[in-house]
Amino acid sequence: MLRQMTLALSLLAAAALLIPVPAAGQAVLMTSADQSGFLYNYSVQPLAFTRSYQAGQRIRQVLPRPDGERVYIISEDPARGVVTLNRDFLSEAAPAKNLGPITTAALTPDGSQLLVLAGSLRIFSTAGNEPELTTAGGIGVDIPEHLAISLDGRRAYVLSPTSNRLYGIDLTSRTQLTGSPVTIPGVAKGMAVGANGRLYIITNTRFLEIDGRTLAVRGEVTISANPSGQLAFSPDGLRVYALNAAAVGTQPILIFNLDNRTLFGGAGVTGQIFTQIIPISNNRALAISGENRLFLVSSDGGPVTEVSFNIGSLQNVRSVVASNEISDARTLFVATNEILYRVDTATFTVTATTSLNTEPGRANAYVGRTATGSIASVFSYNTVQNVTTGQVSLPLVLRLVNSLGEPLPNITVTFQSLNPGALLLSTAGTTNAAGYVETAVTAPSGVGAFQVVATIPGASPVTFELNAVAGGGGPGPDPNTPVPGAPRIVSGNGQVVPSSTQTTFPMVVRIVDAQNRPMQGIIVNWTTGSGGSVPTTSSTTTDENGVTAIRAFGATSIPGNTYTTGTIVATTTAGSATFFITTVGTQANNLSSFGVNMLRPDPNSGRITGKVGERLSDAFRIYAYTFSGSTGTIPNVGVEVSTPEGVGLPTATCAGGGGLTDVSGEGTCEIILGGSPGETQMTVQVGGQFVFRLTLVVTPGDPSIIRPVSGDGATLEPGRTVGLFAQVTDAGGNPSVGANATWQVLTPNGGTLSSTTGITATNGGISTTFTAGQVNGPVRIRLTVGAAVYEFTVTVNLRISNLAIVSGNNQTAVINAPFALPLTVRVT
Repeated sequence: MLRQMTLALSLLAAAALLIPVPAAGQAVLMTSADQSGFLYNYSVQPLAFTRSYQAGQRIRQVLPRPDGERVYIISEDPARGVVTLNRDFLSEAAPAKNLGPITTAALTPDGSQLLVLAGSLRIFSTAGNEPELTTAGGIGVDIPEHLAISLDGRRAYVLSPTSNRLYGIDLTSRTQLTGSPVTIPGVAKGMAVGANGRLYIITNTRFLEIDGRTLAVRGEVTISANPSGQLAFSPDGLRVYALNAAAVGTQPILIFNLDNRTLFGGAGVTGQIFTQIIPISNNRALAISGENRLFLVSSDGGPVTEVSFNIGSLQNVRSVVASNEISDARTLFVATNEILYRVDTATFTVTATTSLNTEPGRANAYVGRTATGSIASVFSYNTVQNVTTGQVSLPLVLRLVNSLGEPLPNITVTFQSLNPGALLLSTAGTTNAAGYVETAVTAPSGVGAFQVVATIPGASPVTFELNAVAGGGGPGPDPNTPVPGAPRIVSGNGQVVPSSTQTTFPMVVRIVDAQNRPMQGIIVNWTTGSGGSVPTTSSTTTDENGVTAIRAFGATSIPGNTYTTGTIVATTTAGSATFFITTVGTQANNLSSFGVNMLRPDPNSGRITGKVGERLSDAFRIYAYTFSGSTGTIPNVGVEVSTPEGVGLPTATCAGGGGLTDVSGEGTCEIILGGSPGETQMTVQVGGQFVFRLTLVVTPGDPSIIRPVSGDGATLEPGRTVGLFAQVTDAGGNPSVGANATWQVLTPNGGTLSSTTGITATNGGISTTFTAGQVNGPVRIRLTVGAAVYEFTVTVNLRISNLAIVSGNNQTAVINAPFALPLTVRVT
């Protein structure tokens, strides 16, 4: 019997339609496999075709803007390489872009910028007519092919397989990062940013972890493979999958453990290679084979099995799109040649099907709804770190989701450093469309544990446990990754002593556990590595601070009567650390054959000048030598610097705790300047024996920290105003005076600025007045001073005074079938 239902739309019901309803999603966008350039829109509930649009020939990518208002279609069409489609699928929101051949494109996490690789890096605004933000020709990079963007949207990364160069781009200034580009070993195949905020690159020989701020390689895994380039991360950020086209039947799927940077394992099916992999939970992923079959992959490298749905296995699988819930995607959309299936991920049950208009391509996308509701889960990354004194930590990352697992945008999180010497790069941030928010912290000048606390509205605070460590000169664990139970050098490396004489200073190591807490009672065995130097004891035990130390003796004899370099190795069951010790001369002549010259500057009148926060890589240089018998250079002699302690004085420390002389006997260290502007004395100590004193002049540093004073987090109605005030300082916390500043409202139609001060005052103060526009929700206002950036968030409450029915009232439809007309109301 045919049953019908009539819909009468009341104003109360219309009001209910304005409230976002958490659901599996809004739409699935499917491309055509042919060259026609059609994009098809399918609603999720019910699963049905709604509209199509012909964009450009041979579509390569589909990029929905996070708010769902625009969709970017990237194609090989020579005249319409980038087409911006309105949400209604009826019109284009901006003129099509003819950029020549396009390699790839990406949106920043907040959706405010579109980045396109087309012979160079081109950057466009996504507002209005989408003006280009880069100058004519874009940012020059060498034959770019791969593109990635940091979680906070402040940096972009471009990889060129032709030159094996990695470029880092500051998206605020649209200039290259300091040190960019860097050369990547091997043949570059792919690149992506993980949930932990770190950059990962895969080549034919290595899987690399990169510090996204400095572009330095933090670690690597040696492989022998032919990766396809795709890197797919598990939602918890602990695993990453890569497809290996060179390993049919052996390891066509590589699985890496990001926690300790190891190849966790491999997976495969005899006779199969794979073309696409889609993580659907923390421990499961789906892979499409070259034969268009669908397989289930376990993150622990277990057996790979073909997926069996409640209707059996599917043939001719062309594409799989997952919904955007974190940890466990609730819904899959599996496309074969002719049918689109909606699948419950938990049970692999097909819940709906619809016919496809054409054979689908692979450049498909899921458009989720903007999530609402309270915070149900908080995911944190890089919560335990070792950070070298004076250097910037890895990103402190949080991800917030609701009870359905959907990422929550526009939530303001504040960060507080519990150590006044540990300076945050930003003290507050707003979650982006993917639910991420991050900051970073500069470690204090002194060693020891410190904490950063994140305060989250409606959720428990998250504490990041960090430890400031002095870098050692010899081999040892990565300073940013605590290795449980392994020793790390704190001080005493590279000392010079007469034969059979004890070192002037102790050799000190520190040991921490996996949570970066000091490990007391750990036995450290000390042995002679080479060179005849001997420790004073064979074993010691760590104290309550995880610290232990010994002194060593110089060698008893010196070959050739010049010098000998020895090593002392500190070992535990978890690892080892190596100290250098040099024996020169005898007890009788008491180092009379050991000499050190200050090559530059003049040791009697030398001055070193720099700015607070600046790193001087070659500000001084010493030369260590011996002239017993015949003159010769001495390598591996320690070099350290220090300054007097006191409030209001400049400071200088060596990056990594100190340096060592090279094979030519010359040595220096990279000096990190801090403290307050002024003049002081800097001591250079060489080999624990020679001391030089230089004049250090430190001037005010570049603006690097913006601290909000008032206005951040304010709530007001459209047309109302609020003053936004901030203080700008250098890396040492000193006010930045006379610095140029720019203010920008990032949220489209969010409001206007007036009474803006463009230059910082004598106290580093800067201000503007914000007038709220006709929007509802958070509005982001960006303040940029030099390289320092801070984003204020003001919430605008738009009050609804009237609702009126426009169309769609009094319709009739079959149960479980869509009504013919949309339900439309006018809001005033």
